[in-house]
Amino acid sequence: MNKQFILGKHKRQADEGSILLSVVIVFLFLIIVLTTSSAMAFSNYEKSNKENEFHSAYYLAEAGIHEYTDKMVDYFSDLTTPEIRKLLKLDITEFAAYLETELTTRVRNQVDLEKKNADLNFTFESIDEVSDEFVLVSSATLGDETRVVKQTLKDVRASLENNGKNDLNFLHKYGLVVKSKAEFFATQIQGSLFFMNDNYSKNDIRFNSESRLISYQDKESYLFHGTDKSTEEFYQSLGGIQGTYLNKKYREHIKGSEMKIIEPQFEFPNRPKTTSTLSEKDIKLIKNTASYLTNPPYQLEHEELIWSYGQGQLDLSKDSYYLKKFHVESLYDSIHNSSLIINVGDKHVSLVVDDFKVEGVLTVKGSGSLTIYTNSDHPAYDGIERLVFNPFTFAHESQGRNGLVLIVEGDKQFEIKGKEQGGYISASFIANYIHASIKDSSKASYNIVSLGRDALDGKSMSEMQFLHNTINHGPLDEDERRVFIFAPYTKLRTEGVRINGFVYVNEFYNSGSGSTIRHDPDILNSLPPTVLHILSQLQTEDNANPEPGTGGAFDQKVIDYGPIREVE
Repeated sequence: MNKQFILGKHKRQADEGSILLSVVIVFLFLIIVLTTSSAMAFSNYEKSNKENEFHSAYYLAEAGIHEYTDKMVDYFSDLTTPEIRKLLKLDITEFAAYLETELTTRVRNQVDLEKKNADLNFTFESIDEVSDEFVLVSSATLGDETRVVKQTLKDVRASLENNGKNDLNFLHKYGLVVKSKAEFFATQIQGSLFFMNDNYSKNDIRFNSESRLISYQDKESYLFHGTDKSTEEFYQSLGGIQGTYLNKKYREHIKGSEMKIIEPQFEFPNRPKTTSTLSEKDIKLIKNTASYLTNPPYQLEHEELIWSYGQGQLDLSKDSYYLKKFHVESLYDSIHNSSLIINVGDKHVSLVVDDFKVEGVLTVKGSGSLTIYTNSDHPAYDGIERLVFNPFTFAHESQGRNGLVLIVEGDKQFEIKGKEQGGYISASFIANYIHASIKDSSKASYNIVSLGRDALDGKSMSEMQFLHNTINHGPLDEDERRVFIFAPYTKLRTEGVRINGFVYVNEFYNSGSGSTIRHDPDILNSLPPTVLHILSQLQTEDNANPEPGTGGAFDQKVIDYGPIREVE
């Protein structure tokens, strides 16, 4: 092998080795650069992610504060007065612990924490009972980052007592609210009267012949007026005041109003969206009171139930039912009256009926309640342009007027008559235009809510009449005889009756020996939810020109929210 060949071969090998080394060096450099870049990128990502979590945790904690306080206001607004009273009986520590549990659950259910891979917790603690001050702490965790913020809240319990949205405390303040005109003849008023008319003429309110405001339960009774008049000016405008309790000697019992009641356009409670169908298995015949009749005592077909005579029972085990027609008819005397018991057990049952009529006996039993929805545009009597309701007995056996509710929608008049002898009505009635002329026994007990605005539409005003013995039997303090009447656009006439409860009407005329109107401040505690639903739409506000020296019993209290600060 020649020398030149050998030298050439060695040279090529050296060149190849040099190229390989260069490639290795370049690859190593690229690997180092890529590794360094990846490490820097990952480090920057981790840093950025931690910063995002850090800031997001703060925003979540802050949003938690806002969501918590919003839920608190909504929760307070939805409470009924009995629930408010029960809550306020707790001491301040128990009060804070109860709200913490109730509202934390609501907020956590509102926020999808699992999807956000986050956690959110709250503490709500009392600071000072005298100042009604609490501290709300919101702690949010995202990844490894936790941020904690807090806010001080004042007047929390005070806002609950009178939250300024659904303020029904005036039902505890006044026993009788009259919007435009009132006249009292030989009437004893045991409880304060509120005359709302701010555009009245002389003699729109009259006290004749020994009418008196009488203290009760160690509380003085007053006549409050919602006018811009002074006590003396309002006193001078009263009609027929000579010889009454409100003469010169007692004019200190006249005061300017501390508040104004604002009436919205009221809405009816919603009907159930889904209903069940009544079947034969739900009906049980107890007794045939007219055995000489061979026809069945009732008919059930095509979603129509007509109970003609005899005694029977419906067992309603589902939440809601529908009937095209539901009649409980009556024969010629009380012995042969058709009698139907509706057993609801411990459920709150709804019954939707297009054509509803009760002339016989309809009673509800069980610890639950029955709400019947019907419409005055489907009159029970052909040819009569109104729905006439004339039962012998219409009542709940144990729950009284609060366990049986009849809601009548529609624009035609709903007339409640009732029998004069033997039977009784103890129920709640809600309708647009109610005409009531009820004469029954000592168990009379009603909630009557009439919402029609016909007085403002130029039509004749709806009227109710309670005459002699309507609710005039037995002592006034019997619980089963309490009466709640809320009819802002209705004229009410009473004669020789005794009313125990609360009355809110447009015009009120009372006369007759022995007439008594007694305020029952606890009646609000036993109103059914459907009535409270309507009343909750009322609003109140402070009177812009209250009578000097009357105080501020109805000053609105709202929650005072402090700034949101981070807890270091």
